Amino acid sequence: MQVEAAPNFYRPGVIAGFVLGFSNFQDYERVVDCTNGVLFAQDIMYRLTFPFLPLAPLSQQSWLFYNSSSGFYWGNSPIPNLLDDAALGWVVTDDTRVRAVSHQLIQVPAFHGGLPIIVPIPLGPVLPGRDSEFDTAAPPQPVFGLMPYPEYLEIVGIAFEDLTNCHSIHTAWLKLYHWDETGVTRTTLSADISDADLSLTAPSLAGFTPGDFAVLDREIIQLTAIDAEVATIERGKFGSTPAAHTAGLYIIRLEEFLEILHFPDNFFGTPESGTWTHDLPFVDNRVCAASLYVTNQIGDSPVREQCYTYTVDRGLRIRWGRNIELYIMGVLGVQSDACPPAYLAIPMAIRDIYAYIWDPPLGANLTIDVTVGGVSKGTLTIPAGESGSNAIDGATLDAWPADTPINLDITATGSTFPGETLTVIIRL
Repeated sequence: MQVEAAPNFYRPGVIAGFVLGFSNFQDYERVVDCTNGVLFAQDIMYRLTFPFLPLAPLSQQSWLFYNSSSGFYWGNSPIPNLLDDAALGWVVTDDTRVRAVSHQLIQVPAFHGGLPIIVPIPLGPVLPGRDSEFDTAAPPQPVFGLMPYPEYLEIVGIAFEDLTNCHSIHTAWLKLYHWDETGVTRTTLSADISDADLSLTAPSLAGFTPGDFAVLDREIIQLTAIDAEVATIERGKFGSTPAAHTAGLYIIRLEEFLEILHFPDNFFGTPESGTWTHDLPFVDNRVCAASLYVTNQIGDSPVREQCYTYTVDRGLRIRWGRNIELYIMGVLGVQSDACPPAYLAIPMAIRDIYAYIWDPPLGANLTIDVTVGGVSKGTLTIPAGESGSNAIDGATLDAWPADTPINLDITATGSTFPGETLTVIIRL
């Protein structure tokens, strides 16, 4: 733990306005080498001759005091050993570390060069406490929302049904379970499984380890043990529903991403908390599940889990928000590589593909194959007499590689009028 500076008072050898707070320092056994200067606490000046701060007692709330003769010490109540001792604040500890600290001022002297003194408590990470109202228990379970936008994922609406014990919430822990559509780890089922089976087989599970989460169609499973090509699994994770699955279905490994969010005291329940958002750059990823819990000065809330595999895209897809347009001007005819090719600079996943035409085909349908490197990725059909095609869902396609020609093959045209001036839109 560190004593952080909020300087508001200076004099030679003295800096005032420190608070017990966060620390990035790992050397919790460090002893401050400073014996000159004075301590200001609660408007009283103390000569600082014992700057070492002893270990805080474990598994309790303790109050920090300073005695001008014996130095710092911890008490079991807000009442000091001697009436004139300076009360500097309090900490709450569990059996291993400091969990919360007060924001009461602690003011300590500067180094000889005028830099602030760091007074450590050698007990691990510190979480901020409260000045006035105190929470008496861990927070309630939160709710939250995720919104996919081009190139980023937005976290919105962290809230609670009841604001009791929400005053000192300082941290939210969001974990996303997702797969990268441009570099997915996957295998296939070797045999059918029922909605009650607790194991599966695959041609290879080399990319998986015990503890991994994976998605089977819309169900999320967890692989608890792996023996060659056989995995023991737990079913229906994150609220998904166990279902029967057929051989050949993809088993897609989910990666885990942790985002840690920080909040000031008394944040939740304010107008600002109602409009709070946080953006995560997360392009070309599909989020299948998420979990969130929050922490106050007492402890952790219950975890909220949410599953997104039952959406249209079988997850929240974060796209680039860009388009490729392939354009053929004039009357159409059956032709391979019918337009100048387009290229991707990097591998990208596809949102969808569709086409429209200026003058529709007559007498028969117009059909177009969209190709990548000469391989068809889907067929678009514009019915006779109409100007728009079906849409190819990119959620079912593999990502397209970089530096590979993207083109169109016109495989059929209208019999009485072939159609004129075609545009194909590929949304990324």
